[in-house]
Amino acid sequence: MKRVLAPLLAAAAVTAPAAAQADAPTRVRSDAFRHYACKERHRADGPWWVRTLSQIGDNPSAEKYDIGVYAAITRGGNDRIVVRRTASRWRNGEIRLTLRGVRGDDRLWIQGAYYGPADPWSDGFRVSRLRLCD
Repeated sequence: MKRVLAPLLAAAAVTAPAAAQADAPTRVRSDAFRHYACKERHRADGPWWVRTLSQIGDNPSAEKYDIGVYAAITRGGNDRIVVRRTASRWRNGEIRLTLRGVRGDDRLWIQGAYYGPADPWSDGFRVSRLRLCD
């Protein structure tokens, strides 16, 4: 009986954490806000969509001073920004953005929009490392 149960329990222990991770977005970075992202396919053979979530956390003055979030997708280097989005309208302490037309080798940069753009390719988070959206 132990010979039968041991492989089943080992398989369950390996697959359970992987399944739980697929449901949660990837924590990309933190500045004054907490930034998360996940990816999904628009079509089976199409490009990725990257969905971001930024949480205001303990910084309620951001809403008062119209401080939002800036996100960019770069391809091949800092100078080639494929898509960028900015938003400053907080809803329930969150800003959500969708970046379309993204490839796996692109990089995501996301930050509070209270200082100028950084080098998004050098500091960016590779899209291929993002978890799938649930």
